[in-house]
Amino acid sequence: TKFALTEKVVLLEEIPLDETRDEIVNLGPIEKNATGKMEITKDGTKWRATLKANNGEVLFVTSDYATKANLLSGLENIRKEVENGHFIVHRDKQNRFQYHLLANNGTPLIIGETYAKKEAVFSAIDSVRRFAVDAKIILPE
Repeated sequence: TKFALTEKVVLLEEIPLDETRDEIVNLGPIEKNATGKMEITKDGTKWRATLKANNGEVLFVTSDYATKANLLSGLENIRKEVENGHFIVHRDKQNRFQYHLLANNGTPLIIGETYAKKEAVFSAIDSVRRFAVDAKIILPE
């Protein structure tokens, strides 16, 4: 890296572990559960989906989409990447943890809740993996 008005160059062979903020998640096998629900809602002109576990716990909420067709297409991408296990865990400056589900190009598809403990974020990832792929889509009346 070169900074203005200086010739100082710092070469890093490796970033120290305590300074890393993102971690690729290595996922083991998981038993899928088809009792989850992907509830589709419309708020004014915006469409979004909420994944709920069989006990009603909210696992994630998508960002807003302009049309129902775009949302349904986005959900297919989300399901595909959940199956591919394309998750990273991000640690913020306060040492809280959050998962990101990434598209093939690295763009975040879903950003999960913030958790105080790393174990809790891994549990959330397992729940998303268990319920998202086979969740029944519930359309608004």
